[in-house]
Amino acid sequence: MIITIILLTLALASTLYIIYNLLRKYEQGEEYIENLETWVREFSKTITDMNREIKKIDNKGSFSSDDEVGYFFKELKAIIQKLDTLGEEDDKSSKR
Repeated sequence: MIITIILLTLALASTLYIIYNLLRKYEQGEEYIENLETWVREFSKTITDMNREIKKIDNKGSFSSDDEVGYFFKELKAIIQKLDTLGEEDDKSSKR
């Protein structure tokens, strides 16, 4: 009888320890996910703001020339547009 009580006590103690560790890891994971979500929202907002500013800057089409500045501006605009589109695709898939 005493051996059974000792074994059950050890099993209970080890189970409580396991549960505590799993809870702690779960909370750390949850915090990490929240931090990532915040970073993604801020990054998305930055990309949207950059896209708006690029459109404002190139409102007259003055950077559409064939020189090096025009080439760089076109490439920068294409990259920002890809990033902006990427954010829109993520929003559409998360709403499903």
